[in-house]
Amino acid sequence: MENTKHLIITINRLNGSGGRSLGQALAERLGIAFLDKQILDDAAKELGVTRDDVNNLMERKPRWWDDFLHFYSNAPIGDVRDEREVTARNVYQTQCNIMKELAAKGPCVIVGRGAFEVFREYPNTLRVFIHASENFRINRLKEKRGLSESEARKLLKENDEIREKFTQEYSGKSRYDARNYDLSIDVEKATVEQTIKLLESIVKIKL
Repeated sequence: MENTKHLIITINRLNGSGGRSLGQALAERLGIAFLDKQILDDAAKELGVTRDDVNNLMERKPRWWDDFLHFYSNAPIGDVRDEREVTARNVYQTQCNIMKELAAKGPCVIVGRGAFEVFREYPNTLRVFIHASENFRINRLKEKRGLSESEARKLLKENDEIREKFTQEYSGKSRYDARNYDLSIDVEKATVEQTIKLLESIVKIKL
């Protein structure tokens, strides 16, 4: 089992719940690293593709060719595997490796990327799920992005489906399962400041 002495806070969230902003604010309050887009950018750089390429790959179920390449990756067949082929599976694995490398450097808050499962066996980890009702999320997206109600509703539906598919594909779990987290917070029940203070109090116990 991999180990780290540093505190790692993973935040999984529903789109429109404000989980990313909350995670960033918490990291700033605690004076620790905030990891989100850096993971994506580092993975894209390592694989020689763009951030958009990485996003596009992770938003669909791996193709049968991905599985074929994965199965024969160690087989002594010279022309079976094209090393230039960047698949959803190796993008995911690259992101996992980068997360672990960055987390080993010091305490951090990590948003999304399946981090709740990646660091499941790490002893000093707080896994948090941020959620809210559909109406709350729709209204927040309308305000934040200037979307109509129908546009916000469509975006939520698509995003929820994509993230659940990603979670099931690479962890074999549902992101809605409370057993995956140490703490599940409905942000409609508290302000951002109250939520951060709650998380701070839990962090102090773990430290």
